[in-house]
Amino acid sequence: MSDNTKENKRLAKNTLFLYFRMFLTLVVGLYTSRVVLNVLGVVDYGIYNVVGGIVTIFASLNGAMASTSSRYITFYLGKGDNNRLREIFSTVAFVHIGIATLVVILCETIGVWFFYNKMQIPPERVTVAFWLLQFSFISAFMSMINTPFTGLIIAHEKMNIYAYISIFDVLAKLAIAFLIQITPIDKLFTYGLLFLVVNIVDFLIYRTYCVRSYSESHLKFFFDKPLFKELGNYFGWSIAGNVALAFNGQGINMVLNMFFGPAVNAARGVAYQVQNIINQFVSNFQVALNPQIVKTYANQELHRMHTLMYASSKYGCLLLFFLSLPVMVCAKEILTLWLGIVPAHTVNFIRIILVTCMISAMSNPSIVAAGATGKIRNYTIVVATLALMPLPVSYVALHIIKIPELVFAILLLFECLSLGARLVFMKKMVSMSIIEYARSVFLPIAKVVITSCWIPILLYHFLDINIITTILICMVSVVIVGISIYVLGLNMNERAIVNNIIKKRLLRNGNNM
Repeated sequence: MSDNTKENKRLAKNTLFLYFRMFLTLVVGLYTSRVVLNVLGVVDYGIYNVVGGIVTIFASLNGAMASTSSRYITFYLGKGDNNRLREIFSTVAFVHIGIATLVVILCETIGVWFFYNKMQIPPERVTVAFWLLQFSFISAFMSMINTPFTGLIIAHEKMNIYAYISIFDVLAKLAIAFLIQITPIDKLFTYGLLFLVVNIVDFLIYRTYCVRSYSESHLKFFFDKPLFKELGNYFGWSIAGNVALAFNGQGINMVLNMFFGPAVNAARGVAYQVQNIINQFVSNFQVALNPQIVKTYANQELHRMHTLMYASSKYGCLLLFFLSLPVMVCAKEILTLWLGIVPAHTVNFIRIILVTCMISAMSNPSIVAAGATGKIRNYTIVVATLALMPLPVSYVALHIIKIPELVFAILLLFECLSLGARLVFMKKMVSMSIIEYARSVFLPIAKVVITSCWIPILLYHFLDINIITTILICMVSVVIVGISIYVLGLNMNERAIVNNIIKKRLLRNGNNM
C-alpha cells in the first residue's frame, strides 16, 4: 500500500471521528443555546457575549503561540526528530505559562479599566458582570496553558481522543444549561462560574492523557538560545496577526456595544453561534487535513501539499454553501423555531456572516501553509493590516450611517481582500499556481453558487411561508446544491470516487438483504 493511500485512509478515519463529535455537539449545542438565551434573557446574554470579548482580545497572545507550537510540533513530527520534538514541546509549554500570566495581568489592569469606563452595562448588572469578567480571566488562563497539549494530540492525528474530550465538554455545558434553570443564585453568575469549572476539568483531562501517552509531553526546563530566538521570531509575527484578528472580531463587538448597546451584542452572539455550528462541518474536515499540509511541506512534497490545499479550500467552501443556503434563505423561520426569542438584526447578521465564512474557508489552508514555511514576516504584515482595517473603518462608518449591518458588510469586503493577498503570498512561499488555484477552486465554486441559489430564493419570496413551506424550501435547497456540487463542483476523478463509494454501499446493502 502506498504512503499516500495510507495517509488518505488516516484522513478519512480522522474526519469520521471529528464528524461524530460534531453531530453530537451540534444537537446538544442547538438545545443549549436555546435554553441559555431564554433563561438569561437578551440583556444578560449580550453581557456575557461582550464581557468575554475583553478576554478574547488579550488571549490573542495565546493564539499566536498556539499557531507557533502547532507548527513546530507538527513539523518535527513530520521529520521524525523526536529529540528536537521534546525540546520544542517543553519550550512552548513554558512560554505558554508565561504568556498566560501576562494576559491575566493585562486583563486585570487594562481590561478592568475598559470594563468600568467604556462598556455599556445596566447599573444593576455591573457587579455580576465584574465577577463574570474574573471567571473569564481564569478560564482564559486555563485555555492558554492547555494549548500545547491539545496541539500535541492533533499533531499526532489522534482525532478520536480529541473528539471524546470535546464530547465531554459539550455534555458538561448541557448540564450547565439545566443547572442555571434551577439555581437560586444569580443565573449569569452561576453560568460563568460553572463554565470555569468545565475549563479546569478539560485541562486536567488533556494533560493527563498526554503525559501518559507521549514521552515528549514530560516537561523539562532548559534554555536553548537559538531555539528561543527562532520561536521568538515566529511568535512575534504570529502575535501581530492574532492581535489583528482579535480586534477584528471582538473589537467590532465592542464598537457595536458602544453604538447600540447589549441587545445588538446578543444578536451578534446568536449569529456567530449559528456560524460556529455550521463552521464545525468545515473545520472538522480541515483540522484533519492541516497536519498533513505541514508534514508534506516538511518533507518538501509540494505537489501533494498543493493538492491538499486545493481540496481543503474547495470542499470547505462548497460544504459551507451546502449547509448555509437553506439557513440564509429561511433564517427568520429557523431562528424562531430554534430560539423562540430572536434579537433584532440577527437574520441580516447571519446572512452576511455566512457568506464571509465561505470566503474564510478558502483562506484557511493558506494560513496553515504559510505557517508551515516558518517565514511569515511579510505575509503577516499584509494580512494583519487588512484584518485591522474593518475596526477603524466601521467606527467611522457608524458615525455616518448608524446601521449595524454595515459593520458586517465591511468585514466581508476585507475578508475578500485578505483571500487575494494570501494567494499572492502562496505563489511566492510554496510555489502554488494562482491560475491552477482559480481553475481548481474558484471556478467550480462559482458554477455551483450561480446555478443553485436562485430557486430556493424565488420559492421563499413567492410562497406563503409557514412550517411546511420552510421545510420544503430547505429540502429543495439541499437537493439542488447537492446535485450542482456533484455535476459542476467535482472533476471527473472526484465523481468517479463518489460513484465507486455509492456502488460499494449498494452492493454491501444488497448482500445483506
